[in-house]
Amino acid sequence: MPQPLSADDLTDVIHTGHFELTSGLHSAVYNQTAVLHQDPARCTALCTQLLRELGREFDVVVAPALGAIVFGFECARLAGRPFLYSERAGGSQRLRRGQHLAPGQRVLVVENVLTTAGTVEEVLALVRGADARPVGVCALVVRRTVPYPWENEVPLVAVVRRDMPGHEPARCPQCAAGVGIDSPGSRRAS
Repeated sequence: MPQPLSADDLTDVIHTGHFELTSGLHSAVYNQTAVLHQDPARCTALCTQLLRELGREFDVVVAPALGAIVFGFECARLAGRPFLYSERAGGSQRLRRGQHLAPGQRVLVVENVLTTAGTVEEVLALVRGADARPVGVCALVVRRTVPYPWENEVPLVAVVRRDMPGHEPARCPQCAAGVGIDSPGSRRAS
């Protein structure tokens, strides 16, 4: 059995500097998971590991667009299950383009990076709103070690889970020190 992957295997994903995250928070750490799309075998290995660690049955995979589509699709392909993706529309995550969940379906939610987990919480609400049942969340990187409130009910597995603090811009130590900021994945990036 291959050894589990770790942060050491993701050195090209985990960057240090001064970054604006998608959440709007500032951090000294940024996770550029899109580089993994360039290596399908590596993406498959990561998704295989996540599914093995999750160890739960599910009927369908849902991933939020855009960053998690590749990983969600690969988890669905490996498990032989349907794949759906949600999109932000009207301020929240929604299934569109003829996609839908059926009542009672067991749903695996796949995300690339969790910081505040706001998007995952929206997807969980979307699943529950369709009378489907979330049975797990898989993520490549989770930027905190403290559990999210929903983890008591819906288990979360990740390749890397460690504290990577984020700061409100007004309280950012790097901003206070005059360090320039990069916004490589922020919704605010141009």
